[in-house]
Amino acid sequence: WIPRVMTLTTELLAFTNDGEGPIVDYIPLEEISKVDQSHRQVQNLESFEGVQSKEKSHKSKSPHGSVHHEQEPAEKTDLEIITTEGGFNSGRTYVMRAPDSASCQDWIQKIKTQAAKRDRFVMQKSRFEVSKEWARRVYNSGRFQSSVVVV
Repeated sequence: WIPRVMTLTTELLAFTNDGEGPIVDYIPLEEISKVDQSHRQVQNLESFEGVQSKEKSHKSKSPHGSVHHEQEPAEKTDLEIITTEGGFNSGRTYVMRAPDSASCQDWIQKIKTQAAKRDRFVMQKSRFEVSKEWARRVYNSGRFQSSVVVV
């Protein structure tokens, strides 16, 4: 497993190597199609050593560097994030290992909640966008075009 620091914001889920360096990858929240515990056997993938969110930050210890696991841990600590096909991450599946089962469940819930909020925000149209659409319909209407020609 390659240790990563995962940061959850109102717009995206970002990954860094040490929590302070540049973002090495990210997932726009509106492109997350599924988040759940992983039920597949995985080896040598990414684990998150420290996790951060806008609500709280904490660090947890995990092995550094790649670790080859002969068998699955006793408790389910793998979290699977599936992105939408054709989106920024092209349907990629991320599998991350949390320090423990409780932390895994906590992150699943936080990501689901934040992704749902982001989906609602993206789907809502602002008053300006609604006004802009109305003005475009009026401008493109035959009556308006005819009256402009006459004037």
